[in-house]
Amino acid sequence: MSLTAETIRRLDVINVGGRQLRVVDLVAIRVGHKLVVFESGETLTMTPLTAVNGIRLMPYRSPWRRGNQLRGRR
Repeated sequence: MSLTAETIRRLDVINVGGRQLRVVDLVAIRVGHKLVVFESGETLTMTPLTAVNGIRLMPYRSPWRRGNQLRGRR
């Protein structure tokens, strides 16, 4: 799948220069730009026009997002 600065998430595995690298952290630099940090410690700056091929191993659930377990409680 094609990943952009807007759609990339933690734990995605992207193909950069023929190597597969796992994303461990994302930092918003400015509007539309992200600094991608990989397990190896390497970084990649993605602009709004940057697109890379990658795979999403599992759906990402934000730890700050309310889940179904909170519904119905007050």
